[in-house]
Amino acid sequence: LSMATRNHMDITTPPLPPIAPEVLRVAEHRHRRGLMYPFIYHVLTKGEIKVPVCIEDECNTELPPAVVLFRTSRQYVYGVLFSVAETQRRMERLAVRKRIPVETHPVIVKEWSAYKGKSPQTPELVSALAFREWTCPNLKKLWLGKAVEDKNRRMRAFLACMKSDTPGMLNPANVPTHLLLMCCVLR
Repeated sequence: LSMATRNHMDITTPPLPPIAPEVLRVAEHRHRRGLMYPFIYHVLTKGEIKVPVCIEDECNTELPPAVVLFRTSRQYVYGVLFSVAETQRRMERLAVRKRIPVETHPVIVKEWSAYKGKSPQTPELVSALAFREWTCPNLKKLWLGKAVEDKNRRMRAFLACMKSDTPGMLNPANVPTHLLLMCCVLR
């Protein structure tokens, strides 16, 4: 192995939180059938992702690289995938009951990416984030829930990851579904 490759093996992250077996089964099924973004299963099982290289505008130095620009959205996605909000809420309730300080362990994902000024041989360690405005349900409820309310929660989780969960965007009468992604990006 090259020296750069050997160095990245020294980077350790805390263990990933346990994932419900049903969720892993669904993730593996969707992964094998090509029904979801291929890196989701890898993030759930390995805690790392290889972010594809993008063509960047060299003339516009004010605009950060796409990897950096969309990092916060990915951090919220990691928070949803690992049910960070629900874990924090459970730990807070336990701490109040036992009268001890709240102790939560961060969920760290290794992001492998290349952009100007960053070596592709070393990963960046990125923390999963929970939404401040609302407590996102766990991944099992989001993926496997069949009620209309579950569909609304999935939409809210998506909009919150894109920092677009405003009352106007949450109302389906205001924004047609086929224009939702464009509105999130333009917002």
